[in-house]
Amino acid sequence: MALNEVFLASGDDWHLSGLSFADIRPNYFDVLCTDIKNVTQTELDQLKKEGKEFYIGALSKGGKPWLLEPLKELQPKSHAVLQEHASDYMVGFHWYSSRGPFEQDKDSLSISSFFVVHERVISIRPPINTYEDEHLLEEFHCKKSLLALPDVLARSWLWRAGGWAIHSSLPGSVMINRQLIGYPSGQWQSIGKLLRSFNREWEKKYLKVVQQQIPDAVVTHLNPHDGSSSEWHSLRCFLDTRPEGLNGPYGDQFLVVDEHTDQVVYHIHNGDIKNLRILNNPGEAIDAYCAHTLLRIPGRFDFMPWSEPINSR
Repeated sequence: MALNEVFLASGDDWHLSGLSFADIRPNYFDVLCTDIKNVTQTELDQLKKEGKEFYIGALSKGGKPWLLEPLKELQPKSHAVLQEHASDYMVGFHWYSSRGPFEQDKDSLSISSFFVVHERVISIRPPINTYEDEHLLEEFHCKKSLLALPDVLARSWLWRAGGWAIHSSLPGSVMINRQLIGYPSGQWQSIGKLLRSFNREWEKKYLKVVQQQIPDAVVTHLNPHDGSSSEWHSLRCFLDTRPEGLNGPYGDQFLVVDEHTDQVVYHIHNGDIKNLRILNNPGEAIDAYCAHTLLRIPGRFDFMPWSEPINSR
């Protein structure tokens, strides 16, 4: 269930991205729930078997109101848009055969969780453990990365959700995240992967240019067991405004150094790697951008009033 999406580099048609709810083929979902009471025992048993009970966590806690509550004070424009225009929170279950599309015995379960906003599916991946509950955990593997993100973003978009995205298909890849804020686990692109998405040769050509401006973009990690060293791309992209299907040095990308807790947001504008920028007041800027994107307002959002060259500081 994928759409063939081709977009202009200018961003003039990016509001047309994503999957329309009407494009989902009839009877694709075997069960579509907006209430925990509607999840049948068959799906509950399979979720337990696969260790994916977290997919119904938001339903069990109240759905839309519970998910949106953290946005109310910290991302008020986006909250207002979702409050008015988002459907109920939905979790859809699609059974299929792991042995092929023509097999009758359906033994595997695909799960999609989303809102519908202005007729477009907005995917919301539930986390295995929420950031809100991290204090209850002895080890929360995403905590370090979330501490690198400005609190206003980490404690709103990612407080109870495991990443927001606009996908061109269902359920969408957990490793691809475009147009909305992704989660550190899987959805934050390394600077190397991001450069390769601009041009296959750009990692080799420009990674050193990035390091000249942000020295900790790449760091060395030591294995505690044998002392061996490995490189880690600490500069990671949590928001890429390009729609799925569009690669090249276009749009705006926002990154943090996951080794730091200074919560500085770095900005790449139109692939200008030689002149990296810093996003000021990222909470306000990204709130305005997300509201613009969710409303499907034509034209590319302008981040430049909040952005300044890194060398101007």
